[in-house]
Amino acid sequence: MNKQVTLWLVALEVICGVNLEASAQKNSSLRVRETEALMRLLDEPINLKDLKEGASFSSLEEWAQARGKELPIFIDIKAFHEENSLALFRGEIPPPKLLGLPRRMRVGDALQLLVAQLEEESTLLIRKNRVEVTTKKAASRDNLLNQTFVASYDQLPLEYILDDLADITGVSVIVDGRSKDKIRTAVTARFRNDVPLRDALRMLTESAELKLVFLPGGLFVTTPAHADVLEKNGLHGPAPLLKAQ
Repeated sequence: MNKQVTLWLVALEVICGVNLEASAQKNSSLRVRETEALMRLLDEPINLKDLKEGASFSSLEEWAQARGKELPIFIDIKAFHEENSLALFRGEIPPPKLLGLPRRMRVGDALQLLVAQLEEESTLLIRKNRVEVTTKKAASRDNLLNQTFVASYDQLPLEYILDDLADITGVSVIVDGRSKDKIRTAVTARFRNDVPLRDALRMLTESAELKLVFLPGGLFVTTPAHADVLEKNGLHGPAPLLKAQ
C-alpha cells in the first residue's frame, strides 16, 4: 500500500512539474523565450581553438551557427564617433588580438573582452533578441529610460508585460516578492512609439497599485508601503514622470 502511494506521489510530482514548465512558457512572450535561449548560449563554455580566425564578433557568430544556434550581434554604429572604431566595424582594420586568454571561457565573457578592446567606452546590451554593442553613454540608464517603443498588450499580467518590455528595451526590472499578488494584475496598454519607457513603467505599475522606485543599481517594483520604507531609508523614491518638452 505504501509503495503504491509513493508511486502515485512521484507520478503527481512529474505531472505537476510538466504543467508548471508549460505554464511558465505560456506566460512569457516568444520574444522573451528567444532572449532566454540567447542568455543560455552566452553562458555556454567555448574552446577558443574552435575559432578559426581567433576571437572576433564574426567568429563567435559562426561558432554558434555551426552548432545550429544563433548569436545575432548588432553594432550600434551611430553611437560610435572615433574613426578607429568606425574603421574596425567597416572591416578596414583588423580586430585587436586578445592575448593571454584561457583555453576555455564563457561566450559572454569572450564578447565582453572584445568590447573592452574598443577605443571608446563600450558595453553590451541584450535586447530585441540580440547582443547589441554600443557605447556606455548610449546605454546609460537615462538614455534607455527616454527611449520610446511599439508594443500592445490586451488584458495580460503585469509580470508578463514587464518581462516583454525588458526584452524590447534592454532595461531590467526587478519585482519585489511582496508584490506577488498585484504583479499578476491584468493590464491593457498600447504604446505607439510616443511614450518614454520611464513613463510607461510608471503608468503600468500604478495600474496594478504598485510602485516603481529607482534604486542605485536598477529599477524595482514593490508595494506602496515598502516604497515608503525605501524612501525613508534614503534610497530613491518613486520614479518621477518625465517633464513635458
